[in-house]
Amino acid sequence: MAVAHLDDALTTMTAMAPEHRPEASAVDPLRSAVERYLATAAGTAWMPDVEVPAPPSTAGLREAGVPVDDDAVRKVAERERERRACLRRLVVSDGWAWHGC
Repeated sequence: MAVAHLDDALTTMTAMAPEHRPEASAVDPLRSAVERYLATAAGTAWMPDVEVPAPPSTAGLREAGVPVDDDAVRKVAERERERRACLRRLVVSDGWAWHGC
């Protein structure tokens, strides 16, 4: 589930306006590591059928004063449908519920 949390945070960061987004050199290696993990895990784990999860919630960020665009987050999440579905399959196959992510 920690990988799903991390990926939701990275997804949200990539959707932020450039002036608020962390440097790509800080985000891209983590996104690549998650991608490699998903490729490996998908080949070795039982993968149940699941629906693609909703985009990450930005309510907590907005409450903390972090400028975030819900439309941009939604668009990035939509573009990464298969990645997010794979993460959800891994979370469910480990016995967790996605609503905890």
